[in-house]
Amino acid sequence: MRGLAGRNVIVTGGGSGIGAATVARLHEEGAATAAWDLTTPDAPDGSLGQAVDVTDADAVARALDEVRGAFGEVHGLVNCAGTLGGAHKLAAQPLDEVRRTFESNTHGALQVLQAVLPLMVEGGGGAIVNVASNAALRVEGRAPRRRPRCWPTHGRRRGSTAAGVSRSTRSAPATRGRR
Repeated sequence: MRGLAGRNVIVTGGGSGIGAATVARLHEEGAATAAWDLTTPDAPDGSLGQAVDVTDADAVARALDEVRGAFGEVHGLVNCAGTLGGAHKLAAQPLDEVRRTFESNTHGALQVLQAVLPLMVEGGGGAIVNVASNAALRVEGRAPRRRPRCWPTHGRRRGSTAAGVSRSTRSAPATRGRR
């Protein structure tokens, strides 16, 4: 990650965990960061800590305006915000919890990407990293040994899926041409 001096990067979920570690590392490499989280996160000197709900389009627009006012251009986005639903068995999973998780982890990431991408293209390009948890690999509290698979549960089989980069995000560079 060398050569980030003068680069400005937004990190969603920047208040804790992988997001906070990403903010710290980008700062060490010379980037100015805007750390977004539900509550205002601590931010290194020269960076912003902003309370932003990524599921709220108006909040994203306001935060992005503040970033542009402070930094000018946006050169990168790390979509790290997300939530994990409760530890319920599938049949007992409350639908409002599923909706909230999907809204944050999927719609929120897409909403931020759609707001930031035009600015990055306008500025000549940049990089977007979408982070996903391996929690999707867990079935009834057990992590898989090698790869996602089905475990028998009460005489029935239940599937497990792996979160990851889709073909559409992998093949949609933020620049006008491929790198």
